[in-house]
Amino acid sequence: MALYLVVLFTFLSGSLFAAESFGGIRFHSSVLPEHKEFLKADLKFLYRLPVQKVSQDLFQITELSFITGPSLHYWLVERVKHIVGEGFQATNQTVKTSPYANFPATPLPLLRIKPVARAGAAPYVQALSVTIMSNMSATYYNFSKETKILRTFHLDGMAVPFTSTRAGVIKVGEGLFHKIRLINANPVAQVNMITRLMTLFHEARHSDGTGEHAGFYHDYCPPNHSYALNLACDKSGNGPYSVGAIVMKQLLKTCTTCTAAEKSKLEAKVADSLNRVLKVSDVAKVNQISTQIKRLQYIVTLYKTKKNAYYASEVTKLEKQITSLRTSLAKAQKSMTPPPANPRPEGVWKPRYLQDTQALMEKSLQK
Repeated sequence: MALYLVVLFTFLSGSLFAAESFGGIRFHSSVLPEHKEFLKADLKFLYRLPVQKVSQDLFQITELSFITGPSLHYWLVERVKHIVGEGFQATNQTVKTSPYANFPATPLPLLRIKPVARAGAAPYVQALSVTIMSNMSATYYNFSKETKILRTFHLDGMAVPFTSTRAGVIKVGEGLFHKIRLINANPVAQVNMITRLMTLFHEARHSDGTGEHAGFYHDYCPPNHSYALNLACDKSGNGPYSVGAIVMKQLLKTCTTCTAAEKSKLEAKVADSLNRVLKVSDVAKVNQISTQIKRLQYIVTLYKTKKNAYYASEVTKLEKQITSLRTSLAKAQKSMTPPPANPRPEGVWKPRYLQDTQALMEKSLQK
C-alpha cells in the first residue's frame, strides 16, 4: 500500500524525486530511488565486468570489434539514454507535437497478424501483470513517422525528440524488481543483476532497426508454441530475445557468486529466450536435395533393369550417394536460426562513442 501511494504521489507531482545522470543514462524523477540504486549497481557491475572466453555469437550480434565491460556498457547506453518510472505518463504536459518532414522514406513495420488458435489449446497467461520494462522510443518514433507529426518528450526540463528509435527512452516498472523475479533474496546479488541486465539489453535492441524492422517489434508465437498467440517471439536471428540470451550467456561466465542452482535458473532463462526465436528450415536447400534424390532414384530404377556387372556397380555407387543426400536432407529440414534483420537505426540522433561513455561512467564512479 505504501509503495502504491509513493507511485501515485510521484505521478501526481511529477517531480517527487530528483533527476540524476549516471554512467550515460539519465534517470527521470519518476524513477523510485531504490529502483535507481539497483540499476546503478547493475551498470557498475557491467562496466567492471572481467570478460573472458567471448563467444562468436556475442561479437556478431553486438557488432563490436572487441568485448570488454566498457564496450558492452557503451553498446547499452548508446541505445538506452533515458529511464522513466512506471508513474511517468505521456500527457499534454510531457509530450509536445510539431510538424516534421524529415523522416526517412522507408517502409513502416508490418502489422502483426494474430494466428488462429489450435483447437483445445490452452492460452498462455502472463504470471506477472505489472510493468517490467518497455522501450517507448520505437512506438513514438514510428507513430511520428507515420503521421509526420514529431512527438517530443519533456523529461525534467530536457526535450527528447523522437527523430529516431535511438531516442532511447525506456520505462521501468515494479515488475523488474518484483520478488517473483528475484533468484536470490538479495536484490543486488550478481544473479539478480545479470537478470536485470538481460532485460535491459533486450529492450536496448528495440532502439535499433531500419524500415519494417525499425524497433525490432515482436511477432506472435505460433499456435504450437509454449507462448502461443502472444506477441512474445522474434522472426529475426538478431532480435531482442537473441540479444538478451547471448549477453546473459556471457555474463553467466563471470558470475563469481552464483551457486549451481542459480546458474541453472539463468541457463533456463537463456533457453526460454532462445525458444522465442522462431526457427526456419532452409527451404531452397531442402528442395534442391529432394530433387537430386528423386533424379538418382530414377536412374537407379533404370540401371536395375540392366543385367550386367557394370550397372550393378553403378547402382551401388548411386545408392551410397542417395544415403548421403538423405542425411544432408535431414540436417536441412531441422530447425535453424532465422536470418538477421538490418540493425542499422534510421532517422536523426546524436551518436556517442566508446570514449564518451567511458568518460561519463568514470565521472559517475568518482562521485
